[in-house]
Amino acid sequence: MPLFLAFIFPIGIYCLILGALNRRDRPVLVSGRWDFAGVLFAASGLLLVVGPAVIASVEERSRNYWLWGHPGSGDGPGGATYLIGLGVRLLYLLVVILGSAWMLNRRRAVTAVYNVDQAMLEVGLSRVLERLGLEWRRTGNYFLLKPGASNGLALELEAFPPLRHATLRWHGVEAASRQAIEKELETVLAGMPTNENAVAGWFYSLGASVMLVTLAGVAFLLFVNWRRIRG
Repeated sequence: MPLFLAFIFPIGIYCLILGALNRRDRPVLVSGRWDFAGVLFAASGLLLVVGPAVIASVEERSRNYWLWGHPGSGDGPGGATYLIGLGVRLLYLLVVILGSAWMLNRRRAVTAVYNVDQAMLEVGLSRVLERLGLEWRRTGNYFLLKPGASNGLALELEAFPPLRHATLRWHGVEAASRQAIEKELETVLAGMPTNENAVAGWFYSLGASVMLVTLAGVAFLLFVNWRRIRG
């Protein structure tokens, strides 16, 4: 039960945050790093609690500790089984840290846009590039910057209409140019209010349900412990 609650609690919080983002009356831009940080938070219960617990349960000694609070039988500190188990846990933690850092670094070239229609975002991007006086040409989902120079600078648009969500991928665009485009895009999209987004209700409902289950689980555990103490 504690592991299950630790697994679902961050997911509930993340769903409530997504509901708030999609309930805004205008599109919201979120940097790729912050966007993925939210995903990491949602998975934190799985990565930091459930994962190590599953690894620890391989050893009888650790399994007894997680279930009953006492070590049970098995090698003590310094024993072969203990050292192997410790090494596996450290390796798992290293993989989680390095994998998260690698993904956060990759997401630097991404901007997430919440609560936006694809057509609205396409129009907004076109207006921004025109306002900034940039030379550009569109090819499919790519907005090529300075296309005559063949420099590979491009802005890729990936839209997810059912969720009213889009991802902007920056290919070779300098930080200063990207910041200028993003700032102007926020201004343009602010003047293009969106309709009510049903996705917000879905995330709110899911998040509220998860939080209710979490509270019920915590209350149950407290009640069981109270009965155990009284008994």
